[in-house]
Amino acid sequence: MLTKKVFFLISLLSLLMGSVWVTSSFAKTEVSGTISSDTTWTVEGSPYVITGDLTIAQEAKLTIAPGVVVKFGYNDYWRRWHGYSQKRRMIVNGVLETKGESGSEIVFTSDRDDTYGGDTNGDGIVGQDYDAQAPAAGDWGYIQIHNDNETRSSILDHCIIRYGGLRNDNNDYSAPRNYMIWSVDSAPTISNCQISYSYDVGIQCEGADRMENLS
Repeated sequence: MLTKKVFFLISLLSLLMGSVWVTSSFAKTEVSGTISSDTTWTVEGSPYVITGDLTIAQEAKLTIAPGVVVKFGYNDYWRRWHGYSQKRRMIVNGVLETKGESGSEIVFTSDRDDTYGGDTNGDGIVGQDYDAQAPAAGDWGYIQIHNDNETRSSILDHCIIRYGGLRNDNNDYSAPRNYMIWSVDSAPTISNCQISYSYDVGIQCEGADRMENLS
């Protein structure tokens, strides 16, 4: 499901003159649910904010263009009621193709991270506004790549991935998944990526007999 929301902050400088000045504007694309057909995320729609679990279906490919910022919505509701289960995550059963470029990297981060994509959560800029919340390791869960198709492997190249790596898939704390990139029986290509500020493990490989494209 894609929902385009455009937020305008309008300052009325002079009622008598009837003038309205737009002092700032901000647009973002909110995403959640299942991507069931080939889809491309572009710079024009960036930043993309994942507001709930996002799944790429087995028959689908998500292509993300260079320079796109992807943010995982932060939710601290887990502290009181639901373990870590409400941390946002991306599950790749199909193909995730992210081919960034030097100087135009693809970013995966927290929506509290104002460094990339601006103030998407609307709490102000960290370091400038009193109420602004700084991002932290574990703001979101993980990107799980689970596709054993040797001819359709996922690619993460020239990506910046940070502030994730905290999730428990059961409410009883019995299934911690504290890693940002989680490869399961897959052979993704991961190269030229900056992986930082993970709550625990940056890259977790399971069934990794074909996990050979890591550089």
